[in-house]
Amino acid sequence: MNETEARRMKKKKKRKKKQAQKRYPLQKKQQEKCIDKADMVSETTNPNTTLLQQAIAHHQAGRLQQAEHIYRQIINVEPENANAYHLLGVIANQAGRSDIAVQLISKSIEKDSNQHSFHSNLGNALRDQGKLDDAITSFKNALSIKPDFAEAHNNLGNALNAQGKPDDAIRSFQSALSIKPDYTEAHYNLGTALGDLGKLDDAITSFRNALSIKPDFAEAHYNLGKALKDQGKFDDAIESYKNALSIKPDYADVYRLLPKLKRHTEYDFEIQKMVALYRDPDIAAEQRMHLAFGLGTDFEDLGEYEKSFNFLLEGN
Repeated sequence: MNETEARRMKKKKKRKKKQAQKRYPLQKKQQEKCIDKADMVSETTNPNTTLLQQAIAHHQAGRLQQAEHIYRQIINVEPENANAYHLLGVIANQAGRSDIAVQLISKSIEKDSNQHSFHSNLGNALRDQGKLDDAITSFKNALSIKPDFAEAHNNLGNALNAQGKPDDAIRSFQSALSIKPDYTEAHYNLGTALGDLGKLDDAITSFRNALSIKPDFAEAHYNLGKALKDQGKFDDAIESYKNALSIKPDYADVYRLLPKLKRHTEYDFEIQKMVALYRDPDIAAEQRMHLAFGLGTDFEDLGEYEKSFNFLLEGN
């Protein structure tokens, strides 16, 4: 192959990649949030073709575009393949397209209604759409097929907690943990629900259980810090917040709360980091608001009241 042909081939590959990205524009955070869903795939389906096995391998490795391409190939050849519709729907939800996910996974259930993973992942997509009643029905459908499905108990708990039913949510998280004691997310979610009820000692125990399994769980450090703060254990809370920042340096929520516990006497590294994040054009509006509140407090500590007022005004 000469140099001109090599360049032509390279451009062709780039065009194909862009076309794939247009279908489901992937976002890294969403992929990470949905890794558990992809992990369940091999446990909840029985791939009867080498092609489907290859697609699942791509899916679990995070190569979503390759997996999507193969799932579509399978559907073209075998339109009644429920697994391919289901997994294509999971990819759509990982890409933030819950509307498409609901359509595809519903179609998979029309073709095979006896797969617990189909109902559970439909529940995930419905929950992402804010349709909590429908999501709860789907999770319960999954559990009617497989009562020891820990992930469905956990997801049901999240939906119930989002509905403002923390007592019911706690029972679901406890069910998940009775099946899978090392389930990090269930420990964390249990801690959140307990904290909502003001049961701080129990919430702290749950967050620490989660961290004993996954020490680099930034959100667990953050929520542990909040619970410790509510107990008046400010030094311990500060330590937890700093642990969260050591794992996730751009954690704006922490920067909002930390100034309430720690008085700044100089323009130190923490404030510099907050200012840099605040000026980042790609940061989400809600995160910028948290940073503005934190900076308002910090500059008040430093006696720079005009800056403090402007940040607090913007945060409001």
